[in-house]
Amino acid sequence: MDPVDEDVDVVIEIEESSFPPSPVSNSFSDWTVLLTILMVSLLVLAVIVLMKRSERNRRPGRNPDWIESSEEPCDSVDDLRNKRIRSFNTRIHTGESSSEGIEVVHCDIPEILPLSDRGVVKRQIIHKDNVSKSLPAVKSNSITDLPPPKYRPASQDSQEIFLKSRPPNSNLTLCRNTGLPCISPIESLEELNFWQKGHDPWNVSTVPLRVSEKHKQLGEPKTLFCHDMMGGYHYDKYPQGHWDSNNYCFYHWAYIDSFVYFSHSFLTIPPSCWTNSAHKHGVLSLGTLITEGEKGYGICLEILRNQASLNRSVDLILSITRYYGFDGWLVNIENPLPPSLIDRMVEFLKQLTFGVKRINPEGAVIWYDAVTVRGELRWQNKLNQLNKIFFDACDGIFLNYHWSDLALQDTKHLSGARATDVYVGIDVFGRGVPGDGGWNCDFAMKMIRKHQLSAAIFAPGWVYENLPKENFIKNQTLFWDKLKPFTRPHPYVTRQFVTSFCRGIGPRGYHQGRRVLNTDWTNHSSQQLQPHFLDEYYHPGKSGLNILVNNLYVTGNSEAYNGAQNLVCNGEVFKEAIGSDSRLIIRLFVTEIPIYSTILVTYTFREQPEYEGHVRHLLELNLSNPKGPKYITLDPTASVEGSEQLDRIDERLVEKYHLRRSPDIPLVDVGIQAGKEDQHLAYAPLYPEYMDKIDTMTLDKTPEQWRTSYFLIASKDIDKASIREVRLNLLPPIQPPDIGNRFKFSFSVGEIRIIDPACLNSFSIPVNNLKASDFDWSNAKTNTLNVSFLLKWDQPNLPPSDPASHYNIYLTTDKNVSRQYTDFIGQSHTNYFYLKNITIQQSKQDQFAIFAVVQCVTTSGLCLAPNKSAKLQLKWNK
Repeated sequence: MDPVDEDVDVVIEIEESSFPPSPVSNSFSDWTVLLTILMVSLLVLAVIVLMKRSERNRRPGRNPDWIESSEEPCDSVDDLRNKRIRSFNTRIHTGESSSEGIEVVHCDIPEILPLSDRGVVKRQIIHKDNVSKSLPAVKSNSITDLPPPKYRPASQDSQEIFLKSRPPNSNLTLCRNTGLPCISPIESLEELNFWQKGHDPWNVSTVPLRVSEKHKQLGEPKTLFCHDMMGGYHYDKYPQGHWDSNNYCFYHWAYIDSFVYFSHSFLTIPPSCWTNSAHKHGVLSLGTLITEGEKGYGICLEILRNQASLNRSVDLILSITRYYGFDGWLVNIENPLPPSLIDRMVEFLKQLTFGVKRINPEGAVIWYDAVTVRGELRWQNKLNQLNKIFFDACDGIFLNYHWSDLALQDTKHLSGARATDVYVGIDVFGRGVPGDGGWNCDFAMKMIRKHQLSAAIFAPGWVYENLPKENFIKNQTLFWDKLKPFTRPHPYVTRQFVTSFCRGIGPRGYHQGRRVLNTDWTNHSSQQLQPHFLDEYYHPGKSGLNILVNNLYVTGNSEAYNGAQNLVCNGEVFKEAIGSDSRLIIRLFVTEIPIYSTILVTYTFREQPEYEGHVRHLLELNLSNPKGPKYITLDPTASVEGSEQLDRIDERLVEKYHLRRSPDIPLVDVGIQAGKEDQHLAYAPLYPEYMDKIDTMTLDKTPEQWRTSYFLIASKDIDKASIREVRLNLLPPIQPPDIGNRFKFSFSVGEIRIIDPACLNSFSIPVNNLKASDFDWSNAKTNTLNVSFLLKWDQPNLPPSDPASHYNIYLTTDKNVSRQYTDFIGQSHTNYFYLKNITIQQSKQDQFAIFAVVQCVTTSGLCLAPNKSAKLQLKWNK
């Protein structure tokens, strides 16, 4: 967005009536012909100039906050351009002025509401679906009073930016209501044709998709989650998160295979927070392409008008898919089509599917059952010859909801080997689905799975929209627990397994055991791997049920370690368990974690003081290992005295990782019977001096209320194996408390990590090229300055095995970035973060000053302390 300057004023004052008319003459003399050619040439040149000027004034890309224009819908893009050129001529000066001598101008030309009253005119393309009044713009009499900020490096890890008397104008696309970065759908074909990448880099998803090949080869029926909630794009449209925790949250990712973000806009782009969370859990993220009614009919006619328009539309849609990083589309055509265009629609599907597969071989395009091969809008509710042509052209079909058992039989027969590519619709709001939806969705799922077909669950946000919100977590868990018997959980595929059980929503926020946020928040990108099971445990011993779990749950009502939640386990131990082989296995995660070399395992936990020592909780790894041990048990409280003498393996480990391997302990100490040495390994934590060394390397010691145990397991014991489950193993205490025949226990698990120890040698690199731009500020009070600006940086040079996961943003007035004077502002999953209305107090030197700190956190969960991270100083001379 450029400010209105004198050149633009010259252009917009041109009247269409000033164009010379085309000469009409009955004479064909030479001079008349020459004059005609000259005048026509001038006319063409003038029109071209006007169009170029108008095109230059259009901001690139899409604007996320559309407002309505009083213009009638245009027939073509050229008509729109001409109307916008003509609208410049209706400018009226009102003569209003502000205390700073700023003249207020009312225009019919579409313009954005000013971000402030400091003299910058910002323009915006107008959409046709909101308010119809023209908006006032603010125009400065002195644009030259707005110099850009000066950049001057202050040190290797810090920069100083001196802000001048007035802010330069910003080119950011921000939400009109909140002034924050956000995402919005594409509402029309016109918007699609003018879409450009790069105008909103904060909306790009950054988590790669990893799907289990072994799970795919099983050929099991799949489950699709279609998220339609109140029109879409609410709190989740903000990529930097939302300051409220009364929002919908989904955490049963292991039980679905595809996630569709749905709205009734032409192209619904999934917000990056949903794509990041889906990818983290091995789930596809799909957008929605929908056309409806008369408007949708016109869009289809334009796209399918000829091969060139079809190719152009497919290319643009694929560019959007690639840029934002999601995995495909649900194509929902809910308007009739001319029969003559059916073949072209099939070609559109084939090209789109082929293009999505080129971007991501795991991607998918799914057709919704609405239009038939005859072009009629007639839902079939089964696969038949009227919709199979579309099914054959893409990756699957989403059947409408009014199906029957007989219809499923016909579908199963016709789909043949592709039965699992048929997604039978279940509308959770009922509306014709067998069982009437709601709490009876398991009835429909049972019917679908009987025929080995896949399921598409539409609008499961019903539990949030229609039921009391204070019981949302309870209702959400109950809803999905009823569907679990009809799903097969897929494993999490990852090189670095890290989870703090955070659900990306909570009443407060923690980082490494310290509270850094005291307000409610939601950011699905911050969600950590969620447990597959919270209700599956068994007793492998022969001594009976002497250890009971009363509650195993993820909660945000207590202090967390990272994020907002942790895992809490409450139960009882009977005195008969003491000295017996009693133990309880709790299943948590199904994984595919390949082991290529030595691994470092960390286990962070906390015990309630009144229950300390009432139960022994161990971490257990179940291996897929054809030639070696099947289980590794890690005791976080075991203590072993070690020899100072190192063997050859320890010498190599110390040379490579500066760590010695964990000492092994007798299997009988962890409840394993004798004779199973070939299947089990058991380890104590690292020797104390090496645990202290890790704390020194990570530069951030765990707070006292949390305890972290580290385990280094050499590759010789587990070479070429993979971890297929992560579990807890509960044992009775060695010395029972003297409080009766049974006693309670309660402990919390704050974080579990299984990482490459080589990460310890490479994570201590701050971000590069930290800069600030796009300033906007005002004096709220005499001694304060309210500043908004964009932080941007380059990724640090980290190894490919442990790239950046996210960035924590801090603000402080202390140049030493002392913890007690440093405020956590937010978390970014891209290389950008926009700070809105940051208040800077006046300093003693009559300057406003503040430090912005960007802390990089790697996928292994390692990070520099804030005072060692990259920082940037902003100063303003009063």
